[in-house]
Amino acid sequence: MNEINTTDKIKSTFFSRLMVYLWETYPPPAALILANLQFFCLYTLFFWINDADKILVNGNALIGVLTCFLFMLFLRVADELKDREVDLVFFPERPLPSGRVLETDLWIVMVVIYELMFLLNTIFPAGILTFLALGLFAFFTFKYFFYPEYIAGSLLYSFLTHNPLTLMTAIYIISIPGNSFKLPIWRFEPLLLATWFWFFGIIWEFTRKIRAPEKETEYMTYSLLFGLKNSVFVTLGLMYSQFLIIFYLSRQHPISDTALGLLAMVLLLCTVYFLLFVFRKNRSNFQIMAAGVVYLFLNLVILLGEMLLSRTLVWQ
Repeated sequence: MNEINTTDKIKSTFFSRLMVYLWETYPPPAALILANLQFFCLYTLFFWINDADKILVNGNALIGVLTCFLFMLFLRVADELKDREVDLVFFPERPLPSGRVLETDLWIVMVVIYELMFLLNTIFPAGILTFLALGLFAFFTFKYFFYPEYIAGSLLYSFLTHNPLTLMTAIYIISIPGNSFKLPIWRFEPLLLATWFWFFGIIWEFTRKIRAPEKETEYMTYSLLFGLKNSVFVTLGLMYSQFLIIFYLSRQHPISDTALGLLAMVLLLCTVYFLLFVFRKNRSNFQIMAAGVVYLFLNLVILLGEMLLSRTLVWQ
């Protein structure tokens, strides 16, 4: 088996290895759809809390979407490099530990992505200051990935130092329409909206690392660190907090009862599913990470659809 992997590695080219890596860990079509949903949902909600009856879009927004797409790939690659030793033990089938992609390939991808994002945001500078803050934080975050005495074995420390990137991404997104069309950014409601978006990152982080007790291994998960019930209840608490944020903002800025009802229905279904996972003895058929993905997708689609149906989209 090792001989086959070595032979394939020698014969393959950088681009063929890159395609293997992308399609297995970051499928471009799905990632591009997610980047558009995340960006334009928060982008349009920013106009909502400014009571605008039109959603203005220009070239800066397109650069913002591309930056989000590239930044998620940057984080995916950084995480791959950070976890290379762990993956050798627990996930040897992944592209890097299996030898189907080289560590140097991922370094090249990271450097190119970082420089491309900087170039794009320099040419279209509506979000340049928040991007520089995001890029600088990401750089130092990435640097500390390679200090195992700080990171190794500490899931909580890793979470506390890396998860703020989602909040900074949210502020970057709202800074684009804010700076493009002279709308205020640094006030309570936009920052509350950014916090709402940030919670998606925490929910995703928890749901992908919650396992039933019988499926736990030496691999560190939140359910192993905090206990199954506590991890699930934290996740549900974040989901309810997101709903309450949107509900609070809807008292100040009108939103349809249909949209609120759909969000409440998604929340209720997730609550039932997560509680069944906690209290049932047979948990083999539960897919908590998939449930987290569905929750994210439905929330983004419902709110983006509401914004587009209730407002006029204008290219400017």
